[in-house]
Amino acid sequence: MPPPSSLSRTAVIGFTVVITLIGIALFQAEFANPHPRLLPLGVLIIIVVAFVALERKYRNELNRQQEKIERLMGIKVVLASLIDMKDPYTEGHSRNVRDLTFEFSNFLGLPLEACEEHATAAELHDIGKIGLPDAILKKAGSLQDEEYTEVKVHPRLGAEALKTLRGFESIRNIILHHHERYDGTGYPDGLAGDCIPLGSRIIALADSYDAMLHGREYRAPMSIMEIISALQAQAGKQFDPDLTSAFLKFLHHGVRSGTRDPVCGMPVSAEDSDFVLEKDGHKWLFCSETCMQEFQRHSSKYLLKPEAQHSDSKN
Repeated sequence: MPPPSSLSRTAVIGFTVVITLIGIALFQAEFANPHPRLLPLGVLIIIVVAFVALERKYRNELNRQQEKIERLMGIKVVLASLIDMKDPYTEGHSRNVRDLTFEFSNFLGLPLEACEEHATAAELHDIGKIGLPDAILKKAGSLQDEEYTEVKVHPRLGAEALKTLRGFESIRNIILHHHERYDGTGYPDGLAGDCIPLGSRIIALADSYDAMLHGREYRAPMSIMEIISALQAQAGKQFDPDLTSAFLKFLHHGVRSGTRDPVCGMPVSAEDSDFVLEKDGHKWLFCSETCMQEFQRHSSKYLLKPEAQHSDSKN
């Protein structure tokens, strides 16, 4: 017995054929022996047949597009896995930058399609590092000048790796330019200001924030206040000043709404956090007891004030 889907397709085809034959017969009868009521009926039948045919064509095209999207998402997963295999550090970093980029893009009020595109580029932004030697990629200390020169090739390598994938053109461009600087001194092309794609400018902030938040083997993690100071110092230099101001508001919103630890800036949630402190009528969430104790000792240091944060964002 054929599956229900086959029966459904057979029924639609059969119905379409029968209705078409009836329409043709009515038209032939009308031309042979004109009748004032048959012509409108014949026209209606033809319209119904055309509608059914167009609906089937649209549904088939929709299915093909969905299959393409699923294939592209499958490719993205494979590429992200390759990054993880190359460098365990990059695994958590890429996911963090992806989530942060999506949340910030959404905070900016960008369309969902743009948020998803930026997030995909963020997840794959370091894919070019697959082409770097392990001796450089996994080096514990600071890089020498010649090693850093080699690292600076990774945005172009990443863009080249995706050039054969249809539908990734904009994502490739974002990845290519995510290390450009607002003042034009970045790489690989030295773009400046609004010439840098918006997604690249957003990822630059998210990438730097996560790198400072989690630290490196040669650099200790920074607190959220230290990160804010660092971002302010680079507004208009490394980062888009308007986006920097918006990003600081985004961080403040996350702390006040209970989705980020006010001390370290790590994501938190009411469902998962065991460290909660009520102060001045507000409930603060923490990722660890250490952060909660630090906040209790120096709460004034971590009570973010947006007007104070943004006063230097244009410098």
